[in-house]
Amino acid sequence: MVTMSEVIGVSNLFPYEIELAIKGLNNENRQKILAILLNKKKCSFSEIEKESSIESSLLANHLKELVKFLLVTHFYEHDTEEKYFSYYQISPYGLRILKSLQESLYIMTKETVEITLKYKRTRESTNAFGEKSINVEDKSFKSNDVTHQIALLTDLILEESAILKEE
Repeated sequence: MVTMSEVIGVSNLFPYEIELAIKGLNNENRQKILAILLNKKKCSFSEIEKESSIESSLLANHLKELVKFLLVTHFYEHDTEEKYFSYYQISPYGLRILKSLQESLYIMTKETVEITLKYKRTRESTNAFGEKSINVEDKSFKSNDVTHQIALLTDLILEESAILKEE
């Protein structure tokens, strides 16, 4: 298990901006806010509140944090001389971070190769009368899930080692 002092020690290895991005992304509510802003060009506080279902004081806190962490910008637009509207949008830096993360996920998914395990096991056996017989067994497994691939390979190895022990 990693201790907090080890995490702090490693975090000093990253540039300040990356540390901020990591902190900004390290909260489910902030992730929800970013997802909302990612789908729209700009959003008012009340629009984000309505879509996120995050209580207003908590939302205000998270938006302040996202601005502090450089992932979101807060700005005002004037509709008329008397009305000011406050909006939030993902900052150019935040957009680069999120797009980079999405692209790396896409690349990882694309690179996850579907494997097909095919093997043929030939076993020669002799019955009680001294007659020899050959048994051919074909097996095939297909998967693109890495965890499933590892489980299949492990089962195959265990099965083969059990057969070798019998022989």
